[in-house]
Amino acid sequence: MAREGWPIFSGQRVKAAGQFVPPAFLRLSIEFLPPSASLITLSLKVAEDMNRIENSPPQPFAFRARLFLPLAAILLTGFLLRTWGLYWGLPKRPDLQPDEYRHIIQHALAVSWAHPDPGFINYPSFLCYSTALVHGALKRLDPAWPDWKAYLAGRAISATYGTLTILIVFFMARRLGANAIGALLAAGWTALLPLHVWDSHVATTDVMMTFWIMAALW
Repeated sequence: MAREGWPIFSGQRVKAAGQFVPPAFLRLSIEFLPPSASLITLSLKVAEDMNRIENSPPQPFAFRARLFLPLAAILLTGFLLRTWGLYWGLPKRPDLQPDEYRHIIQHALAVSWAHPDPGFINYPSFLCYSTALVHGALKRLDPAWPDWKAYLAGRAISATYGTLTILIVFFMARRLGANAIGALLAAGWTALLPLHVWDSHVATTDVMMTFWIMAALW
């Protein structure tokens, strides 16, 4: 049986029918494949037009206008995939991903202007401080803001960096010499990459670190 409070990432067995019901997250991914394929097909068609423009006499405005639409669609797709279900396990089961609390959340809740040392340097502290700042700002706006929503703040930061990584991949592909088709494909597959989508739902350092590594290489 699925663990209560984690319906997004855990499946459950239906005893009466003897059939396994896949996790909601997996079902969404499967249901998302046809529109994702349509998005990639549309991006390829638009990219072919852009490729012709790119190889024709300079028309920078026309090229940038046609480039923006498929890239914006890919970024929107990646953002929706990364922000869907950020509440998973909350508020009853925040322990389902122990690294969140052990490495980020407990230290983010402990730091303050008077005591800025998180007391944990096994991993980079930028996500810890970012989570503390966002959570602290929201708590100032709403004193009733509960501490368990620090998880939500950390996950939202991861999802944001995950989406920005898609953009970095696009620019990196262009810088490495890829044409419009290649750069859009690189961004599109990054947007749909299952492990990257998964990690963008978690308040750990992996996705943020990936973004900064990619930005440094770019």
